[in-house]
Amino acid sequence: MKVAIIAPINFLKKYCVTDFQFCYASILLDSEPYRQFYKEKLEQKQIVVVDHYPKLPRKPLDLSGYLVATSYLESKPLWKILPDVEFSWEKTVRLASLWYSYEEVKSSTCVGVIQGSNLEELDKCYRALRTFCPVLALASSAEKILARDLICEELGITEPYIFIETYRDPVEEIPSSESAVGVVTSFPIRQAHDNRRIDEVRPTPKPLDFYVKEDPSPKLTEQNLEDYLDLFE
Repeated sequence: MKVAIIAPINFLKKYCVTDFQFCYASILLDSEPYRQFYKEKLEQKQIVVVDHYPKLPRKPLDLSGYLVATSYLESKPLWKILPDVEFSWEKTVRLASLWYSYEEVKSSTCVGVIQGSNLEELDKCYRALRTFCPVLALASSAEKILARDLICEELGITEPYIFIETYRDPVEEIPSSESAVGVVTSFPIRQAHDNRRIDEVRPTPKPLDFYVKEDPSPKLTEQNLEDYLDLFE
């Protein structure tokens, strides 16, 4: 199973050392070092997944902005996350379908984020997205409904999928199905920046500061990441 670590711009080379990468279009538009790092990863034939904004609640970038951002990285291993609206399966399917109608979008591997406010709505969204998305995803907001592993089991998801970020416990939210491609998270770094170990999950750590200049707890960050990545071996 693959793991993508989300890290501040100044620490990408230090902490994003796996063979699976995840970035945000809004930061690609803003930061040349950020763009350069993920361009290099694509040149190394690593998969790079491009989401929209790091802030919650999730919201999509406008199509033109997203396409400009991904144009900096355009390459075959690029995975593009289609737009989604938290807890709304209808708006998510409508937006994702619209974006998929553009050749610039569907020429890449498209990732559909399953949304809904309950299992029934998640199932409706899943069944719609699976018709045109080769890869699916569940964002951390889905944890408010049910543990994502249980959601995948209840929906009977057999297509490749990823978990985006972590809201509660990064260990409990590691996908277990053979269909899972992997998980994407900044949680171990955020914990360290709050001066907490990987097992100190409450309260949920504050959002990641992508523009922080120095790591406030470098040794703890390294230890958290090592302990987390060991879980996948």
